[in-house]
Amino acid sequence: MEEQNLINMMKQNQISREAQFAQDIQLLRSELQLTRVQLEQTTQQLNLSQDQYSQLKLELSTALAASQIRNEQLTNLLQDQKAELFDYKSNYQQTRSQLDAAREAYIQLQRQAQDADYERQKLQNLYTDLKLNSKKDLELFKQAIVGASHILNQQADFSCVIDTLQNAGHNKTDFILAKLASVAAENNILKDKLVQEKKQNELLENRLKRCDMVTKMAGSGQNPSVQLLYDELSHKETLIQNFEERFQKMQQSELILQRKVQQLVSANQQKEKLIGQYKKNLEEVGELRVMIREMIKSGAK
Repeated sequence: MEEQNLINMMKQNQISREAQFAQDIQLLRSELQLTRVQLEQTTQQLNLSQDQYSQLKLELSTALAASQIRNEQLTNLLQDQKAELFDYKSNYQQTRSQLDAAREAYIQLQRQAQDADYERQKLQNLYTDLKLNSKKDLELFKQAIVGASHILNQQADFSCVIDTLQNAGHNKTDFILAKLASVAAENNILKDKLVQEKKQNELLENRLKRCDMVTKMAGSGQNPSVQLLYDELSHKETLIQNFEERFQKMQQSELILQRKVQQLVSANQQKEKLIGQYKKNLEEVGELRVMIREMIKSGAK
């Protein structure tokens, strides 16, 4: 009787244990199913994130390559603009040198004009003095011309009278008249020189006026070529400043892209850690399955 009761108790304990194992197995199966669903969802999210990461990485790589190419283009263009600006500055310096040379030539022409004016004034004074001092002698010279004309019994010209007085004069009056005739001839030569000096002075004054006009126009910025050079230099400097600003912005954009790539690399590392954690969870689930199977086998025995 006691053995029967012991057997019944053992059967009840076995039934209770089997029921408990069945409940545990059912619970583990539910948890395993939930873990599978979560694992599938996580795997899908991970694949989606991996695709998005790959797409974003490709876009950022393309943008970075384009940015680097554009950066190189802007750098080359900036170098070209700097070289062109250097050429313009060299031309500007050459123009300034030419302008200084023209100014020096203008000053030299002014000095020459002053010297020529001084010489002209001397000749004018000499001519005035000769004209005043020889007024009386010219009256005598006219009388000598008349006398010589009567002597030659013809209406002789000026040079013929001079030759007559110089060749035929034997007394003091004739020699004086001959000297006056020579002075009158020299006076005519001086008149011709004075006319030539006046013409040369007029030419010099015209050249000085043109040089003065050019200098004033160049100094006030009214010279079209100089003003154009100033405008061109200002325009080139503005372009170079704009290119430098754009170059700095491109460098800032490149730094931002590099930071984003680093952030993506960090996110990728975190995802790799998450994948490792999921693999570890799968290993734990596998171990749990083995343990459940062993428990089932033990309960069946």
